[in-house]
Amino acid sequence: AALPAAVVAALRFLDEHFSRELSDEQVARAAGISVSHLGGLFRRHVGCGPLRHLQRVRLDRAAHLLRNPYLSLSEIAKACGYRDVNYFTRHFRRAHGLPPARWRRRRSA
Repeated sequence: AALPAAVVAALRFLDEHFSRELSDEQVARAAGISVSHLGGLFRRHVGCGPLRHLQRVRLDRAAHLLRNPYLSLSEIAKACGYRDVNYFTRHFRRAHGLPPARWRRRRSA
């Protein structure tokens, strides 16, 4: 089934602006609908709310960037929208089962 246009617009906005600090209101405005309507559509079609999806996008990008041995964890965290490396590390570990440095070592071995 095709996604509603508002969900497509929100997904595009999140993908294009994943490194910025975003609010539900900004995402809903980009999609052209209310926050509550967007939240319902997202949960129905994506399986989570818009900001939870944004976190997934950020952590997936971080996993990709960790393959580059020349980027520091703080550079990766910042590039993915995290101001605090410790906060980034906690979220990455929760999502991937390992802290970013160990995840990187396993992927390069």
